[in-house]
Amino acid sequence: MSDRQQQFINRSVRQLAWRNLWRHKTRSWLTLSAIAITTLLLVFMLSFQFGTYDTMKQQNLSLMSGFAQVQNPEFAERPNLQNGFTIGKNWTAILDQQSQLKHYSFRAQSFAILSNLSDSKNRAVQIIGVQPQREKSLSSLSQNISAGNYFTDQNQVMPIVLGKQLADALELKIGDQLQLLGQDAYGSLAVELFTLVGTFDLNISELNSQLAQIRLSDFQQLFAYQNKAQQLVLKTDKLEQMDKLAKPLFQKLEQDAYPQNLRWRDWKDLQPGLYQTIQMDIASAFLWYSALLLIVVLIVLNTLYMSILERHNEFALLHALGMHPSQISRMLSFEMLLLISLGLLLGWLLSVIVSAYFMQVGITFPGMEELFAQFGISGTLYPQLSLMSLGFVPLVFLLSWFLMAFMVRFRIAKIKPLTSRQL
Repeated sequence: MSDRQQQFINRSVRQLAWRNLWRHKTRSWLTLSAIAITTLLLVFMLSFQFGTYDTMKQQNLSLMSGFAQVQNPEFAERPNLQNGFTIGKNWTAILDQQSQLKHYSFRAQSFAILSNLSDSKNRAVQIIGVQPQREKSLSSLSQNISAGNYFTDQNQVMPIVLGKQLADALELKIGDQLQLLGQDAYGSLAVELFTLVGTFDLNISELNSQLAQIRLSDFQQLFAYQNKAQQLVLKTDKLEQMDKLAKPLFQKLEQDAYPQNLRWRDWKDLQPGLYQTIQMDIASAFLWYSALLLIVVLIVLNTLYMSILERHNEFALLHALGMHPSQISRMLSFEMLLLISLGLLLGWLLSVIVSAYFMQVGITFPGMEELFAQFGISGTLYPQLSLMSLGFVPLVFLLSWFLMAFMVRFRIAKIKPLTSRQL
């Protein structure tokens, strides 16, 4: 058979498939609609779910921990002043050279007792020494100041920022002085008077009642921690960029800090609870999505298979007229592919339009702010289109089409030409 004859046969098979598809318009439209609605729902639900995960990671990690940290290997288990590191002399230059690294900051922390001047109220709190100018772009804590300011006066002597509940418990207001009593890196007493310049409200009671921040320079002076820190907190524009940046950046920092022993901790290590929650939710969600998709796929395949059984005599007649069984099976496979592709395309377009709209305006859940705040996220969530959300449903339907095409080929191979007696 020449190439020209083969092209003619293929074109004829495609034309027959397209015409056969619309011989039963109601059935075709119902099947097409089922595929389109399933695609719309699942693509949007997956986009919303992945968008929720992205929001949880971005906002939760932006609160305090950052996307990654460099620490002493012992700091995670024993976060004390002895498990810190000396800041490398070239670290700032190395970090500034990284184009993808938008924000970074050094921190140090310890525990101390804060009390008002009358000594009528005192609390054991966590004191964190920060670099205020860098923290403003790194942590969302500085954006949640409920009163006062966040270290705006660089000439202020010993300023301190407290959680709102902590300030209330100590009966302090902006401008009041308070006393800090702690222990420095050598075991000596660390005592100093601080002035309250601001309070923050994170909607997380544990942080509001137990956290205080001072300048890193004041921390180093007070706790005998000169040129030392416990955390180098890092953040990029997108979380994925940090994974690419991690290895080369850490190697440079290690070389400059030699012979110190350092450890790189990514967000999964910093927030294992968040990571495990996301993984469990993904597993359970895909179980439900797969069950729903399987039901729809079986319904669609059953409809298509029943239509093939109804057309037995038609196929036998085509065989008698000279059409080879392989050509008949190709025609049927193309019919199914057209129907599935049209349904997927329609559902795909609708899901992209709906997802794109909510990506702009977001989805708000009134009354859920306090629950979401426990995970460090706001009450408005945004879907996020991804290859996974866009490709999961089409992949399953295309795999189902391959299965159906194999069944059709096996079924058509048994068809015998229609005889005059059968007519």
